[in-house]
Amino acid sequence: VPWQAGTAIRPATAWHPWRYPAPTHRLRRLSGLVRVTETLRIPAGDTLIIAPGTTLRLAPDVSIISKGLVWARGTAAQPIRIVDDVPGRPWGALVFFGPGADGSVVEYADIAEGGGALVDRVEYIGMVNVHRARGLVFDHVTFRDNVRSDDTFHALHASVTIRNSRFLRANGDAIDFDISSGTITGNTITDSGNDGMDLMTATPWISDNVITGSADKGISIGEASRPVIFNNRISGGARGIEVKDRSAPLILNNDLDDNGVALRERRKNWRYGGGPFATIMATAFRRSGPVEHDSLSRRTLWQTVGLDTLEEAAPAMMPDLGWLY
Repeated sequence: VPWQAGTAIRPATAWHPWRYPAPTHRLRRLSGLVRVTETLRIPAGDTLIIAPGTTLRLAPDVSIISKGLVWARGTAAQPIRIVDDVPGRPWGALVFFGPGADGSVVEYADIAEGGGALVDRVEYIGMVNVHRARGLVFDHVTFRDNVRSDDTFHALHASVTIRNSRFLRANGDAIDFDISSGTITGNTITDSGNDGMDLMTATPWISDNVITGSADKGISIGEASRPVIFNNRISGGARGIEVKDRSAPLILNNDLDDNGVALRERRKNWRYGGGPFATIMATAFRRSGPVEHDSLSRRTLWQTVGLDTLEEAAPAMMPDLGWLY
């Protein structure tokens, strides 16, 4: 529209329809049975609401990529389901990307049979992925039977809370935190194809989880990670906990039982300059294979059954740590 005489000139920062697209801020709702046949993109500024009881059936290699807020709050009686539409042919990835997705919530959901994706030249190595977003919450979610992708859940440059959830039969790692923080608490992780949890330069609080049957490590702590690992039970894995590459975890009040190797400490990646320095306190290593410890690794122990005390002395040596809660 041509300027008219006497019209005030707008500031350079004002919105001009011929320069920038109009802000949309659309609200999108999904409910009932929904078949998704092509990748669904939610732009930053939009909000996706998935109603309780909704089932999303995703076609092969189809993904949901959200750069906006996602509000997927099912209930115990009406969970949300995200599954494949063609049995045996995995869908792609569920992705929360960027600050527009900050604060997204997924509650009471069943997410299964995804396979990761390559979308817009970005590779998503998890069935569920959080990249460069903060404050997301996953509560009472079942993550199961991902195929093809390495991880069931992958966080990258993110802050995430995962609580009261189940991870079943991960193709590789169940939970992978890369350069991320947050809380992982009250979950069960069963029969992972690789690690129950894999940390790289990560600082999460990890508590009250039960990890069983991991083909490799129950918890892998690498690349200068500094997590707090409190009151977890790890059993039936090839290795209970592995600490490496300048990581400095606090491992407190955990129980590790019947793992092939109780604890492994080593330098794996020379780029980090040395081995780990773990502080292990009031933790029991029972009925497990030997500890593997290289010359570059250090540890501080306090009342650690199976490492600095005898297993038979466990009842007398283990202190009451209830005050920590």
